[in-house]
Amino acid sequence: MMMRRASSSSLIVTTFEAASTYHLQSGQKNKGRRSSSVALLDESEEGSFSLTFEARMDSKPVMVKLLKYDHEFIDEHATELFSQEVDLILDNPSPSPHIINVISRGPILKFSASPSFIVMEKLTETLSDRLARIRANSRGGILGALSWKKSQPTDKAWESSLKARLATILQIATALAHCHTLLSPSSCVVHRDVNPSNIGFRADGSAVLFDFNNAKLIKNYDATKEELPREMTGDVGNLRYQSPEMTCHNPTGSATDVYSFAILAWEIASMQVPYGESLSTNEYLLRVVEGGDRPVLSEKVSWPSPFRNLLSDCFAENQDERPHMVTITEALTLIVDNFKE
Repeated sequence: MMMRRASSSSLIVTTFEAASTYHLQSGQKNKGRRSSSVALLDESEEGSFSLTFEARMDSKPVMVKLLKYDHEFIDEHATELFSQEVDLILDNPSPSPHIINVISRGPILKFSASPSFIVMEKLTETLSDRLARIRANSRGGILGALSWKKSQPTDKAWESSLKARLATILQIATALAHCHTLLSPSSCVVHRDVNPSNIGFRADGSAVLFDFNNAKLIKNYDATKEELPREMTGDVGNLRYQSPEMTCHNPTGSATDVYSFAILAWEIASMQVPYGESLSTNEYLLRVVEGGDRPVLSEKVSWPSPFRNLLSDCFAENQDERPHMVTITEALTLIVDNFKE
């Protein structure tokens, strides 16, 4: 991994204290450059090479993602990944309503030309948080009392309405279809880490895809081709939602997102954890990769049969047999429109 020593005149980001205020120099595309005062209120997440804070920018609630540095070195690989995430979201001709809105990006003042912060819209919660809260509150007895979490106003309506959950699934599909076809001209952006922790909700209840740390760009992509391009290898993402080909370090393409999406869609529709609460790596390899096990569809008789059939197609072992996200989005639109509870 390439590392370089930081300049002594650079402002090195290590840790931030709550309610600290930093002057960030923004470089929004086509909007000139300006300095804004951003108050970092509370650290909400620490990643392998970034810190995410709740913050306020121009009196509005936002999230700020900062690239981490130590006092001696700057990790060029981390900087490259961070810059890639920024570029994949911002530098696209037609933004999607279901992909995180990046308000600004740029370097910490006096730092460097490379992006070292992203200011994003503030989401109300992640899908992971919502599912965990609903599951905890649905448990009975002492275990339920110990794990109880305060319900949100949206919980009851979303939990009790399959149509509402199908609508959320459609919104996630729309975001992925956008990544695969519209986010970059003649290219396909593969997210590679589709799981509940990377899906958020806005105050209006709409679902949003975020965290493009592991995303990859496939150039010269043609969505009309029968066989999808497969250029990437590597083991990234959450094992439970990971495609078998990615686990085996085989070449992957946009179809790996299709598989992960289907696992996630099953979880949203069923409100159950795929493969049960505990899933070891060895169990996953034996059951899913070698045994071809998939989340059960036959028991979900309350689900529309076109939806079950669609997920079954997305679970296909052969990547080329999985439908495109555009096809999935079209099918889900019909399913949601025609579903009666």
